[in-house]
Amino acid sequence: MMLATIRNYAQTLANKYMDTPVVIKTRLPADKDDENPYGDDTSEYETVTTTVMGWFIERSSAFADTGGMSTAVVKPTLRLPVGTTIKTRDQVQFNGNWWTVIDASSDDTWPAMLKVDLVKEQ
Repeated sequence: MMLATIRNYAQTLANKYMDTPVVIKTRLPADKDDENPYGDDTSEYETVTTTVMGWFIERSSAFADTGGMSTAVVKPTLRLPVGTTIKTRDQVQFNGNWWTVIDASSDDTWPAMLKVDLVKEQ
């Protein structure tokens, strides 16, 4: 009972920071391309989108050693409500920018929020 209370508190606290509307476009499965033996190289998305509230975090979280220089690696992360349907390669839009999901991790051991790693579309 105590764990459920702590989890509910954590979800309530996380939801407080989810104040950015996020549009989710689901990626369709790749079609077969008879002219390309490696498959279809185009990405298509559902025409119907889903909008949820999210919390965007962009911070330096690791250091990489590149040619003798240490550089900070910025890992943009989006926090979404638990139960949000999102998969790797889906696209999200918020604050006027499109992002591609590179990892959609649904942590079932402590579901206070859903963590999604992103890469910005150019």
